[in-house]
Amino acid sequence: MTDNGIPKVIMKQASIYQKMIRITKNDHHHGYSLVELIIAIAIVAILAGISTYSWNRYILNNHLRTAARNIVTDFQHCKAKAASENRDYRITFSTDNDNYTISAAATSNLSAVSLVKTPLSSGEGSAIDITESAFGTGSSATFQKRGITVPSGHVILQNARNSTATITINTVGKAYVIFNMQ
Repeated sequence: MTDNGIPKVIMKQASIYQKMIRITKNDHHHGYSLVELIIAIAIVAILAGISTYSWNRYILNNHLRTAARNIVTDFQHCKAKAASENRDYRITFSTDNDNYTISAAATSNLSAVSLVKTPLSSGEGSAIDITESAFGTGSSATFQKRGITVPSGHVILQNARNSTATITINTVGKAYVIFNMQ
């Protein structure tokens, strides 16, 4: 017992409690320092720069894949239409205009078809260049009503990153794509 009648254990605990209160009252650290904020902003800026570069690369290469799929789909569509309508369909590629034309001659009961397309529709983004078109000695492939493609050949597409897609179609109308992404 102490002089004022309080047990020593309780006085000791009260003393510890008072020291803790003094420590927290003397702590004037509220928020972050200027150096900490500058470091955090620098880290965020570096990460944003890296992610922007990666995102742009992804978008450009995704547009190339979409353009290649569009052309393969048009190949398949022309092959099916040629067989179902019993007339030849032709796809002619223009490397100068970066587009292609799907055409079919008129028959006694069907009107002529002439449709100009680009590898990407206008709302899909960046330009895709048709850098090469080789079907025999020309730039067009004919899908005959019997289901074969004359002549077989390939088309090469390229985006702004110099990534390429080589679309090859064989005599039986089977198309496949080989990508070379940068």
